[in-house]
Amino acid sequence: MIDLKVLGPPGVTAGEREVPRELLWKKHLALFVYLTLSERGCSREHLIGLLWPDKPDRKARHSLNEALRAVRNLLGDSLISEGDMVRIQPGTVRTDLDSHDPLELEGEFLEGLVVSGASEFEEWVSQRRRELEREAVRALIVSASGALDAGRLEGAVESVHRALAIDPTAEPAAVLLMKAQALMGDRTAALRTFEELSAALSETLNTQPSAAAVLVRDNIERGLFEGRREGGDGDERERPPGPFLVGPGSRLLERLVANWEAARAGESRQVVVMGDAGTGKTRLLREIRARASLDGAVISQLRCVAGEDAGLEWRALTAGLVSPAVTAVPPQAVAGLIPHAPELAVLCPGASGHEPLETAAAFTEAVAAISRDLPVLITVDDAGFGAASVLRDLMTMTGRLDDSPVLLVVAVGRVEQGGEGGGRAIVIDRAVEQIRRSAEGEILECRNLDEASLVDLVRGAFPSRESNEIGRLARRIFRDTLGNPFLAVELIEAVRTGLELSDTAGWPAAGRTLDATRPGELPHNVAAAIRWRFRLLSEEAQDVLRVIAVTGPQREAFIARVLPSGDAETEAALDELEREGWIVMDPGGYSVQARLVAEVIISELMTRGRRRRIEERARAVDSEP
Repeated sequence: MIDLKVLGPPGVTAGEREVPRELLWKKHLALFVYLTLSERGCSREHLIGLLWPDKPDRKARHSLNEALRAVRNLLGDSLISEGDMVRIQPGTVRTDLDSHDPLELEGEFLEGLVVSGASEFEEWVSQRRRELEREAVRALIVSASGALDAGRLEGAVESVHRALAIDPTAEPAAVLLMKAQALMGDRTAALRTFEELSAALSETLNTQPSAAAVLVRDNIERGLFEGRREGGDGDERERPPGPFLVGPGSRLLERLVANWEAARAGESRQVVVMGDAGTGKTRLLREIRARASLDGAVISQLRCVAGEDAGLEWRALTAGLVSPAVTAVPPQAVAGLIPHAPELAVLCPGASGHEPLETAAAFTEAVAAISRDLPVLITVDDAGFGAASVLRDLMTMTGRLDDSPVLLVVAVGRVEQGGEGGGRAIVIDRAVEQIRRSAEGEILECRNLDEASLVDLVRGAFPSRESNEIGRLARRIFRDTLGNPFLAVELIEAVRTGLELSDTAGWPAAGRTLDATRPGELPHNVAAAIRWRFRLLSEEAQDVLRVIAVTGPQREAFIARVLPSGDAETEAALDELEREGWIVMDPGGYSVQARLVAEVIISELMTRGRRRRIEERARAVDSEP
């Protein structure tokens, strides 16, 4: 077998045989490459025009014959001449293009080979280089898109940077980079990427970014997405990747993104995310909301709270519809939603005089009208704790809007029979069964991390540590948490900030859900991690966290009035807690990331007297006019 290298400086090898020296002369080598890559062969006239266009006919034919003789000395009868046509027998010569990975452009095509007086050949070389570059850019964009869908943001950034290094005008690559940077929390870098794309398109092609790219830029500027919040001043200070970015969770995110893309294409979808507490359901919802916001979607979200009535839940859902898009909603539907979102009366001043629709019907009409222009995402977290009627109405609504760009995602935890939370509404179980039987929905099951995924999680948090050290730490964390992502991240973050793990037995509650576990039943290292991280917070943040743990989800103004500190201190404390992953913000206000953490704070990190004082101040604030 003859091997021909065309990526990078060209070269020919023939196993143990010696390659004729004259074959390596520039025009002879150029002819050999051209014939090898021309599967159907070429006419002699074409080859003369390609490599000897300026020579008289007789001398040009002589030069061609000499070049063909050099090729025949290497290939023998595999160089076939039939009349005016010349070709190489297929399978005779193997090139590095045959095994070339488009993701790896290993050198320029025929690098350094310059054939003087052969402009047509030089143009062919330039064209092949452009084709290979386009192929590499396309492959890198596909790779980056897959990484982005799976939550591997760093991998997506690496791929699109390589694509843009090849072609700075590749808009799909720049848009992917903008999205990845925004999702990583680097809004400034994302906007800078757009400006660099604009400059490249203007200077090279005398054009401007498309409307789709401008829309992504505008959505990033509005800053309404829930990007990942990074922090730290070095590799060891980087927060670990969320539990959804490794192992099975990455594949679940891909599936949810696929459902979102199907919905955007006009196919209403319903997805139920199931799993024990701490397995990443809330993170999954946050990830899809972030991506939908970058796509310009209208997002309605609800986080259910035990004991909350349907009116409060409709208020949270309606809050997401308060946008200029609501002006397309029929006035009677707006009138039905105004009691839940008074701001709608300002956006649609004529709606108040109309007969209002019942809330569920009004919400359905609003979503139907908005989805004619924009995709709509509705997420319901902790569905097992909320009003069953609201969930039933949402399921019915998305079933009716089967040709609309609407995605409903419901997250629900598994509970122990007879345990706390065992009274989960029957409507949820029926919804799960309905979606299992439906072609327009999917069940996604969040599970604990396996040991290999936990190693990846630890490596992401400690990239400079040795592999054996990472393996030991991962095994310790797995023993203490059984791979529960929430508990694992709590331990990793505590170790990252200085906690030393004690040599204790593993978690004894292996057969129980995290929701059914009491603070005293937590493994010692996990409880220690929560206490350790709490004490690293500022005093103002600790006070705010205690208030939220005791009173449940609350808005900033309420928290500021309960605490003696001022509004500015409360705002800074909330930012600190959200940045460090203690709390989440949704339309119902700020709440502790996990109920178990709130219980640990109440039972171990405040006195009974302090809890009573917080409850008394909260009641006083509630009673104020």
